[in-house]
Amino acid sequence: MSTALIVGRGGSFMIKSELIELIAKRNPHLYHRDAERVVQTILDAIVESLANGGRVELRGFGAFSIRERDARKGRNPRTGKTVFVAAKRVPFFKTSKELHKNLNAPPRRNLYSHIDEEHRVET
Repeated sequence: MSTALIVGRGGSFMIKSELIELIAKRNPHLYHRDAERVVQTILDAIVESLANGGRVELRGFGAFSIRERDARKGRNPRTGKTVFVAAKRVPFFKTSKELHKNLNAPPRRNLYSHIDEEHRVET
């Protein structure tokens, strides 16, 4: 996967609409609405699996899971009073070894440079 694909708001992160646009531009046979449907379907499947207590593993990328947080006593930072914090479930993401390795490797050649130059998106 390439790193300098989209220069978004500040250049340091990508939002969902930019991801959809990137997929649509890299796959000219897809309509924009189809790329949007693909992204939304993937996200919906992840959310549904997590909501049902499942785990989603994307090989080479990472795994989404749920962690249980016990009920506890907390402190209101404004007043200093002790408050009860209910138990809750929170999402957790663990990167794969491959992603971790790639994030910490020296920069490599952009495999999509021929596409990126034609379809660079700057906001």
